[in-house]
Amino acid sequence: MKKLIFIFCFSLLLISSCTNTTYHKYNPVPEKGWGKLDTLKFEVPKTIKQPLDIKIDVRHDQRYPYRDLYLTVKENLTDSTQYRTETIHIKLTDKSGDWNGSGWSYVLQSSHDYKTIRYPQLSENSRIEIYPYMKDSLLVGIRDIGVSFNHTIGKPFQHLTSEK
Repeated sequence: MKKLIFIFCFSLLLISSCTNTTYHKYNPVPEKGWGKLDTLKFEVPKTIKQPLDIKIDVRHDQRYPYRDLYLTVKENLTDSTQYRTETIHIKLTDKSGDWNGSGWSYVLQSSHDYKTIRYPQLSENSRIEIYPYMKDSLLVGIRDIGVSFNHTIGKPFQHLTSEK
């Protein structure tokens, strides 16, 4: 019985310490605010070969005046010679207006499923570029935008609302 408990605990420890994240990076937004032409660029390592779940991470503070964030995402992860551009909608609050995510003090962080890429074709030129698609010419309250790649585990997730 002790052996069975030990094996169970060891397995649980092993599973909980494993991560399937292969890439995770944040880029800071300019202190004065995020302008329509301020593009955040994420260089993607070409060594990634497995299917990927991609998430967009947002860090913002209480100065951010909206419940939603619209972003334009430009990427060339399935063909390094062609960029695909889409506008995505990220909900930063729930239906009652409370902020999603977690954080310390007045900075909140949330992670949002973006898309799954089954067959990435990465090269030294592979990148993701993100810029705001909002009516304000200078968007205040957004601190950082991040991108993370996780190996898919066979469970597809819903693509963020996209407008082409």
